[in-house]
Amino acid sequence: MVCWLFLALILSACSRPTPAVPLPEQTTPAESASVVPGNPVSDATVLPISLSPREVTERFYAWYTTYPGNVLLSGVYQTSEYLTVDLINTLAVFQREGLPVGLDPILCGPNVPEALAADEAVVDGVFATVLMHVLSAGGSRQDDVAVYLRQVDGIWKISYITCLGQVVGDAGMPPGPPTTGDQTIPEPTPFQPFAPDLGSTIELPAPNVQTTLPMPVLAHVGQPGEQIVLVLRWEDGTELVQLTTALADEQGAGLVITSLDWSTTEERPQPPSQPATLDLLSQQSGEILAQQPVMVLSPFDPQVEEITLYWVQGETVQAEKRLIPHTSLIGTAAISALLWGPVPGNLNGWTTALPTPAEVLSYPGRQEDWGHRVQLLGLTIQDRVAVVDLSKEVQAYGGGSARVQQLSEQMRQTLTQFPSVDDVRILVEGESEHVLQP
Repeated sequence: MVCWLFLALILSACSRPTPAVPLPEQTTPAESASVVPGNPVSDATVLPISLSPREVTERFYAWYTTYPGNVLLSGVYQTSEYLTVDLINTLAVFQREGLPVGLDPILCGPNVPEALAADEAVVDGVFATVLMHVLSAGGSRQDDVAVYLRQVDGIWKISYITCLGQVVGDAGMPPGPPTTGDQTIPEPTPFQPFAPDLGSTIELPAPNVQTTLPMPVLAHVGQPGEQIVLVLRWEDGTELVQLTTALADEQGAGLVITSLDWSTTEERPQPPSQPATLDLLSQQSGEILAQQPVMVLSPFDPQVEEITLYWVQGETVQAEKRLIPHTSLIGTAAISALLWGPVPGNLNGWTTALPTPAEVLSYPGRQEDWGHRVQLLGLTIQDRVAVVDLSKEVQAYGGGSARVQQLSEQMRQTLTQFPSVDDVRILVEGESEHVLQP
């Protein structure tokens, strides 16, 4: 399922919409480079530094709506100079997973529009927001689309898009709730600034903690089955966007539990160590559900160290090198990272034999006192044997000799990388008898 993309910007009040203009007149304005359908123009002609955020938005939508084919399904968006690399990478995931039937996530509607109208941009430093009004054929329907941009090397590019709502009536109407007969149609819900206590719903990462990527995320937000957008924005403007689906926790409320990383690109951006902000947003409404400040360490930071984790690939386990914040409890940190599992959608296709949160929460044999994930209760080393005590939720592995063997091998190889460990023994809630049976 394709999800909308969101940015945690606070939107100022929008100016009066400009009158809707038929598309043929918008595609080749006198002061703009012409847009040839199907042929994205070079960066030098389409995106000079002098183009404003509004002009970039208008040109992108003019190109998008006049292209002779489906821009998303064809993958031609990957050559567009209007989009940031992060947005292109995210759209590539959507392209692989399939687009929604009868609905275009860029236009927020099912059909090619009759006209487009863009408000003046709201600019905040290197970030900007443009409200685009998309008018359907016959003028019977208007969708309001918030287009978010940021500067890349001095050039405005679109970083993501969200649908704000629908208005019935004339796109050139004056401000105020439009009407149809005796019925008043509410204005689209504005994008709301975050509340001061938004971090209270995030368990991990902790506020201002030093972290690396992949970054574990655990938050009690949204509704079960709801698509949640995770946006990590570094202080220098670097952005990482990832989509996930909220699970149902023990009480039936929404639960986001995942690992956040650059899983959709071969070349990983490597910004220097600096503060960043993690936002969790509803893909449907654009509402910021939770927010947390963190300190993301660069791979070259002297405060990080390397560990090796082992994931399932086919019938064997394969090694992954990871960087984590320096700790004296390196074995505990390694097993804790292993229990989180590989990054969803990782390019190597790694999985894990350890029960995932989705498996733990849906396991038919789960008990009332079970939590939502497998946790490490203790790790000791005795006579070069690492004794790993896991929580009861590990029983959600469901049996099977092959899975037990892979689970044990993941644990063994992860811990025997350390010189003090030759072998591994696994306990469940302190018990060693009749645990992890095939």
